Amino acid sequence: MKKIENLEKFTIKKVNWKNYKENNRYILTFDDPNAKILENAISFDCLKNGNYLLGLYVVDMDAYLDGENNLKEYIYENTMSIKGYPMVPKEITNKLSLEQNKRKKTIAYLFELDRNLCVVNFKVERHNIKVKYNLKFSDVKKIMEYPLDTKLKRKVSQIYNLSKYILNDKEEKEEYHEVKEISKKILYDNEYKEKNKGAKMISNYQIFLNSYIPLYCYQHDLPYLYRNNEFNRSIKLITTLKEKYKHNIDLEDVLSFVYAIYEPSNYSTENKGHAGLNLDAYGEVSKPLRSLASIVNQKLINEYFINGLVLNEEDKKVYINELNKICEQLNKKRILYDNYIYEANKILKKNKK
Repeated sequence: MKKIENLEKFTIKKVNWKNYKENNRYILTFDDPNAKILENAISFDCLKNGNYLLGLYVVDMDAYLDGENNLKEYIYENTMSIKGYPMVPKEITNKLSLEQNKRKKTIAYLFELDRNLCVVNFKVERHNIKVKYNLKFSDVKKIMEYPLDTKLKRKVSQIYNLSKYILNDKEEKEEYHEVKEISKKILYDNEYKEKNKGAKMISNYQIFLNSYIPLYCYQHDLPYLYRNNEFNRSIKLITTLKEKYKHNIDLEDVLSFVYAIYEPSNYSTENKGHAGLNLDAYGEVSKPLRSLASIVNQKLINEYFINGLVLNEEDKKVYINELNKICEQLNKKRILYDNYIYEANKILKKNKK
């Protein structure tokens, strides 16, 4: 990552709290115990009309970026995080992290669901939130099995139960899941862990958010930064891959088979869907402290949904042209990132012998 030569240059601007609605709902975060930053939170409430309100909150990184310093340039250069580390110095990210009992600025994605769990109303707002509890993924199972009926148990149970249906049967394809798991085990070696109940729950909500917004933009012809995926479902190739991995054949050979089946996702302004996740559109917005793509999409969302920006055809061409430059940067960095992770883990594995 780009070296930080002068931390004083990397400041965050002060944001007017008056632009944010005060939100006092029962809001929770769920993360890996080793998470470097808490950038997502969630709430669930039953409405008087019998419907449900799902709140998904993401750190409003765009609001903190000040055009008068070189933080934007620094983020553009780094593009994405390495092994989950934020793209900006911890002295800054610590101020943004959604720690419990502290007021934080977020973008709130509010979904009203009917009894059939269909979205009947949706809006995006700036919210000033205070997280009630920072929970670990492993806490989900423990809290749900707690013998006493507490508000925390009810909220966690409601959030977990909804997560099983929120994707409306748009679960990732089983073959894709298997190939992706092998890929991650090769790239991350012993650091990779299977998803537990809590991790799967949050993954479903992030996939839901990262697919709902881009599909809306696609349907309304709004420029957006999509993450497309093509997946070769050849049973023969997948079977060969499993055998090679099972018998510990040369990992580079195995990885070449992985990429023949599971082509790493690429960024584009043209929506081609995400075949592996079985989605009509996908474009991340849920990790603005770890991904340039999320920051760019968050800025677009703020302009479209909050500021009411309307683009004419010429404006759209300008936006798409700029987004294409960012896509090129993202795709180039993703290749470098994968190569770095793979080579680093090869060295670590060799040193362990």
